[in-house]
Amino acid sequence: IFLIGHSEGGIATAQSTHGVFNGLIISGWTCTHARTSEFDGIKSPKRIPVVAVASIDDGWRKGKANEGRCANKADGRNLVQIDLEGRRHDTHHSTVARDAVAEFLTDRLRP
Repeated sequence: IFLIGHSEGGIATAQSTHGVFNGLIISGWTCTHARTSEFDGIKSPKRIPVVAVASIDDGWRKGKANEGRCANKADGRNLVQIDLEGRRHDTHHSTVARDAVAEFLTDRLRP
């Protein structure tokens, strides 16, 4: 089982404390919030690997309290950060992101 979320779902994914997942995929979120500690960081157990995908100049993050990168909040986790060029909030358009997510899922499937 993997937990995958985009935008507000990415916030929920980053904030999940459940320890049963094979991995987390955080899309369109930075794992960062300078004014609200409840939204800052990654709360899952550190043994759960993470892939995070976001556009560098996404208008939802640029110049705001949530500007940052999940990689900066990894805190010793196995985390792969995919920084996409551009301003798009969605990430599914990127073949780089899709390929990284597919590889992440495939590498962590359990029989």
